[in-house]
Amino acid sequence: MSRRLLQVATAILSLIPIATGIITMTGVDDPLYAALDLPRSPLLDSNLRFFGGVWLGLGLAMLYLVPSIERQTVLFQALWGAVFLGGIGQALSSRLLAFRRCPS
Repeated sequence: MSRRLLQVATAILSLIPIATGIITMTGVDDPLYAALDLPRSPLLDSNLRFFGGVWLGLGLAMLYLVPSIERQTVLFQALWGAVFLGGIGQALSSRLLAFRRCPS
């Protein structure tokens, strides 16, 4: 993959955690969760805002490395490794929720 293509792809993909991180920092008032009618729990709200901030920071770090992407290989790998681990967590959650819904 060419350097320019990698930079463009990383810049575009970094906009996803930036945008959703900003939205998630609204806590339980996040439009993504509005339809779920979540309880107004301070702990849940705090956790959503915290992880929204972490997600936002991850996106900003991705955007930061774009100009010097060829020299920042360790940071690049660490950031995308974190996204991959988050995906594994979501897959496990989906699998566990599907397993619990199945009748015995």
